Amino acid sequence: MNDSKQQLTHIGVVFRHAEDIDKMRDFYEDILNMERQWMTSTGATGLRTGKGPGPTFIIDSKQSSPDSLVAFNFETADVFGCHRRLQSQGVVTTDVQTFKDHSALFHFTDPDGYTLMVWGCNQSVKE
Repeated sequence: MNDSKQQLTHIGVVFRHAEDIDKMRDFYEDILNMERQWMTSTGATGLRTGKGPGPTFIIDSKQSSPDSLVAFNFETADVFGCHRRLQSQGVVTTDVQTFKDHSALFHFTDPDGYTLMVWGCNQSVKE
């Protein structure tokens, strides 16, 4: 990667898609002592392993969307640049989705067919 902004900087989120969110949340909070960071009205929950570094662990419902196939995501400072670079190298990607909070993401498929995600916050809404 020539441009450092286009680099994947770290794994940001690990997903656990669950049939029973409450049961899974109880397990990870009560048995593994993970700390709840947030919870949505649908029950999706962000957890962390204490106060140290590491990705957020998100428990959400199994759904019919590209996100339900994603086990974890990568983060970058330049979603659009990373998207262009992967496409130029023949990687199968979705279009970049942008959100009101200025975050953006896209999904891509690795050589074994696994769906992964690249996400970035504070993205320019222009390519």
